[in-house]
Amino acid sequence: MKKMRNLTILLLLCLLIGCIQQEPEGLCETEIVESGALERADAPPLVLTVEDPRDDFILDHPFFEQTFDVTYQSFGMIPPALDIVRVDLERIGDTYYFQIFAASDNVPQLLGEGMQLARFGVFVDTDLNGVSDLLLTTTVEPERGVTVTSDFSVMEEMFPTYDTTSMTVSASAEVLGDHFDWVAFTAYSPQEGAYYKTLVEDVYFVPEVDLAYADAERRVLLSTSVSGTGWGCQVVNTGITTCPPLGNPPGRRRAHGSLICKGWLLKQKQCDGLTIELWCNCSRGGPPWTGGAFGKWVEKGFFRKGWVAKCPFNGGQNSQVHEDTDNDGIPDKVYHSVSDGGHDDDGDGYLDVMLYVYNFRTNLVTITNIERDYHTGAVVNVRSLPPLPPFVELNLVPGNII
Repeated sequence: MKKMRNLTILLLLCLLIGCIQQEPEGLCETEIVESGALERADAPPLVLTVEDPRDDFILDHPFFEQTFDVTYQSFGMIPPALDIVRVDLERIGDTYYFQIFAASDNVPQLLGEGMQLARFGVFVDTDLNGVSDLLLTTTVEPERGVTVTSDFSVMEEMFPTYDTTSMTVSASAEVLGDHFDWVAFTAYSPQEGAYYKTLVEDVYFVPEVDLAYADAERRVLLSTSVSGTGWGCQVVNTGITTCPPLGNPPGRRRAHGSLICKGWLLKQKQCDGLTIELWCNCSRGGPPWTGGAFGKWVEKGFFRKGWVAKCPFNGGQNSQVHEDTDNDGIPDKVYHSVSDGGHDDDGDGYLDVMLYVYNFRTNLVTITNIERDYHTGAVVNVRSLPPLPPFVELNLVPGNII
């Protein structure tokens, strides 16, 4: 009896300090929504070269910055070795090789033994439904990589190779198949020791800072699910979603609150009466309904529902994080950030970023507009609105703050 009492006390102490992590997916059902009969004839070629612009880093990672008290202040603080300039994809025999070329020559040093500052990798969508299901990634051991599922089940090991300006990851044709979509990335933490653990022991998560993919006209959203609080957080799910899905398949449906516009419901997460939906909508504020913009719908009971985020920009780069702060397996907050991607839609001369943070407990969304210098990435201005309830129509969600 005494041993049992001591064990109970120990478990309670662990819960109080957040040392027991639970996987958010445990109590949640996540559906990858099929959008009708997918047209697989438009699969990308499997031997190709993709060029990527210089100095196109993603600098806004609000949840990571909040957790570790760090800031991605400007383009200059990210090493040029993480600036992707080209990706070559080639199949040799039964293996695919992704060679990622960088803008400088110190790639091997950046991925040194035991370092958690940087990652290289590729997201792969093997069934061409617009949502990735595999991740090829480096580990803390420079000569070892892994191919994992989106929830970090290991599929196979690989052995990355390096030269001064590039690194190559690989995966078997048996795992990737004959037709797939992909997005290559680099990732970086500006502070040593600031990283999330994952369900794979030697795979550490730091935010993606550059992307390269074959079709720049499609929108890409980076998605992460995090369990825990503070430095003990653990990433339990990660991936990319493309908008619209490859091949522009049929199966669009009427969006919430819309009498005119249809969109694709790409992903739906349901947890104990709570719902989070990711849409690829045809609306970016009004006619003409041209397509290609992300929107996020939340619901918790009849009176707590609505749109809490959208992509207001032409070519916006989207990221989202689902945060489970109390380790009960159910998301408490949803972060959605989107950059204008260098198009300067509002003509103000700045790179605009919109940050939407929705709190299920308060049923309020906080919206912030960040303006950055196009040349340096430095923050020029920050504007915020007071917390607001969700919006009944997507086009009512603020796309900028003046």
